[in-house]
Amino acid sequence: MEISLVVFGAVHPQSVTMMNNYATLCLKAKQFDEAALYFEKAASKALYVPQFSDALPGFYCNLAEALFHAGQYDKSLAMAEKALTLSKTSKNQLIVKKTREFVQALQYDVNRKR
Repeated sequence: MEISLVVFGAVHPQSVTMMNNYATLCLKAKQFDEAALYFEKAASKALYVPQFSDALPGFYCNLAEALFHAGQYDKSLAMAEKALTLSKTSKNQLIVKKTREFVQALQYDVNRKR
C-alpha cells in the first residue's frame, strides 16, 4: 500500500482500493479500530475519484460497520446517514435501496446495543 501511495498518490483508484481492501481484512480479523481508520481514509479519498461515485455509499457503509463493531455507535450512525445521503445522488435505485436497508438494520442493531 505504501508503494501505491508513493507511486500513484493517495487519491488514485488503486491506492483507494488498497486502503479499502486492507480495511476489509482488518474487519474480518476483528481489528475494528484499524478497520475504521482505513475505511475512513479510503472513503475520504474516494470522494475525489470520479469513478467511485456509485461506490461511495458502500465505502461509508463499510466505515459505519467498522465503527459499530468498535463501539462508536453515534459516529457509526452518522456515517451510515452520510452513505444514505450520497446514495441519493446515484441514478441507480438499487444503490439507494440497499443503502437505506443497511441504515435501517444498523439503527436497529444500535438500539439493541444501547
